[in-house]
Amino acid sequence: MSKQKITKSLKLAIWYAHDKKSGYDGIPISFRDMEIDHIIPERVLYHPREPDEFEKWKEKYKLDNNFKIHGIENICPSTRAFNLKKSDYGLYDETDVFKRYIINALIKSRQLKPKIEELNKKYKKEFDTRKIKTRISDINTIEQIIKKSNIDIKTIIELVEFPLDYNVITEIEEKRKYDKILEKYRTKRVVFFNYGEYLEIKDCIRYSYNNELGEETFWINLIDEFNEKIDYNVLRKKLFYEKAFAMFKTEKIWNSIEFELLKYFKSIRNEGNMEVLEQSANLFNIFSGEFQRNRVKSELSDVLEIREMLIDALDLKIQNSKTQSRIMQLKFRKLMLNFGIKQEDIKENNRNFNKDITNKAWADRIIHEFSEFTSLIEIPQYFDICQYYNLLKGLSEKIHIIENHNDFDNLFEKVTILKDRYNGNNSSIEDLMKRAIRIFRSGNYSRS
Repeated sequence: MSKQKITKSLKLAIWYAHDKKSGYDGIPISFRDMEIDHIIPERVLYHPREPDEFEKWKEKYKLDNNFKIHGIENICPSTRAFNLKKSDYGLYDETDVFKRYIINALIKSRQLKPKIEELNKKYKKEFDTRKIKTRISDINTIEQIIKKSNIDIKTIIELVEFPLDYNVITEIEEKRKYDKILEKYRTKRVVFFNYGEYLEIKDCIRYSYNNELGEETFWINLIDEFNEKIDYNVLRKKLFYEKAFAMFKTEKIWNSIEFELLKYFKSIRNEGNMEVLEQSANLFNIFSGEFQRNRVKSELSDVLEIREMLIDALDLKIQNSKTQSRIMQLKFRKLMLNFGIKQEDIKENNRNFNKDITNKAWADRIIHEFSEFTSLIEIPQYFDICQYYNLLKGLSEKIHIIENHNDFDNLFEKVTILKDRYNGNNSSIEDLMKRAIRIFRSGNYSRS
């Protein structure tokens, strides 16, 4: 996910400046399907493969020292399909297949920079003016009403006599709620800590992150302060999950909490709380991802041991669960835990790790486990089938080895039928058409 925020006005300016076409190969792109891509990968700033990687990119493409990764000269319109194929091949592919596309994009973006900047100013002014016009007639009235205590949205609608922008009302009310809670904790007016306070902190962490307030560190420190005062074990675990979530979302390195994290996982062995088990599965998937990025110090054996322990805890909960809905939720968490590389996937050739064979073994297992899980969903109302469908669709778009697997089409068809059965016929038709076009453009005509 890109760290650079591309505003709607800049995105529109880039699209029009490039004549609504890809900056790489000149193929027409709709605004809806367009992605803004960093020509020289943004990754080289944050996770370079070697210390001087950025310099090598600049040397290969004859870029001067003033070239900026986040500059307009390094972004262009592209398609998701091309981005997935291009990846890092501009530097690390000896065949230089993508070199001419990258050169074309760099030249175009540099030439179009003045036009893009001009269009961006124009569209930003239009968007700001439009936003003001939609709010000016009612914003003062709404603010005055919301200042009254215990006023809900329904009351506001009844009091205001002109058309309202409900998004504005909700935004103001949510900000008012957040500020009120923040003030309560900053002034240390909380003596006792219980489930209600946990929910407040949970909501505030997400509000701060989603609205880019940058106050996650305050909530992390607050959790550390309260954890020393809490006797209830389940509540302590839930608070730790929120702390880890906040640290992950703000790109904080997990080394500082790794010991605490391992202790947390070990405490789940006999856990019976459903929400804590689900949070533990989510936390492990993040932990596994941090391990693969070499951002934690744990050994592979530790990661595999934790996963097996969590799976055992889920299996025990599945055996003791009485409702089909809960059983399916737990089995889905178990499926997610198995998503990472397992010991059985790792293949060696003459005692050397074989990445290609290991990836294929992993893909075979994942497709098999997803197929088995799909066969269990006889009644989609027992399970969030839309979440499952979106997960599978997202995996196919991001991981080629999954989408190109021989059994994927059959699996995706079964899940699509289940989704249509729950949401109504043809609810997936738009996604299926997009997928067919994407596969067709990749050259796989028979599958599309």
